Amino acid sequence: MRSGSFLVRLIFLGFFLATVVVASVARASFLQMTSQSLGDQYTIKNNGDESSRQVRPFVKAGNWTKEFDAVDLGAGESHTWTLPMEEMQKQVPRGRSPMPILIRYQDANGYPFSVPELKSLETSGLSPAEQQVLTENPLRASLTVEPLRHNEFRVRYALENLTAETLTVTPKIWTPEELRVITVEIPVELKAHGKLEGFFQIHNEKALAGSYYNLFATFEFKQKDLANFVQVTGGISVTPESFAPPFQMSDRDWWSLWAVLFASGLIALRLGTPYLLRKR
Repeated sequence: MRSGSFLVRLIFLGFFLATVVVASVARASFLQMTSQSLGDQYTIKNNGDESSRQVRPFVKAGNWTKEFDAVDLGAGESHTWTLPMEEMQKQVPRGRSPMPILIRYQDANGYPFSVPELKSLETSGLSPAEQQVLTENPLRASLTVEPLRHNEFRVRYALENLTAETLTVTPKIWTPEELRVITVEIPVELKAHGKLEGFFQIHNEKALAGSYYNLFATFEFKQKDLANFVQVTGGISVTPESFAPPFQMSDRDWWSLWAVLFASGLIALRLGTPYLLRKR
């Protein structure tokens, strides 16, 4: 009967391991990158409960781009990079321009993620009168996200010119690398007190089902020879229908496995040692 006892122990060991795995799923770890900027100091902090790898900012100013050195950040750790502000200010037109930053990082398994954010980059030496022009808001903008067919999204925008002069506006959208922008950037002309609608087409490259991804739209224009822009924040929710993730067991699957192992243990106790394992 020792073989039978061994089988019973094996079944209950499986039951125990399944219970441990279910508990582990319930306490799943997460990563969350947050940032803070002060002058030329840019800090990223890992607010998650597991370590992140290859954390680095990718910064764009006009046609100038730079990916900074990568660091590994444990849970609760942060790192600060110094941005070359004077060099960046020379790459943008006089006034105020968008400065998109993409935070790139990996989880413990090496899976890549990215988080976009948008800062404002203002050139130096502006007069008080020019500063006043930049504080005015001559453009009103809004965003609406529409899920389309498989893996496709349309982000509609509406613009309204609040001034008595024609504005040439360049719409742009900034997304994480998991999403790809299909629409080409084309300047549009917005008549005095006029309204205009358009859209950005977004394709889901490798976004995870059940996740929410931030995005930023900017509408750049010139007023009194000064560059300026307005921005609108939005987001895309990726549903299971819009992306099929790699196979993984859900909580329901784990509980089904637990039930099968538990039932197997009860059957083994009632029937005793299987015939093939009995000693002859």
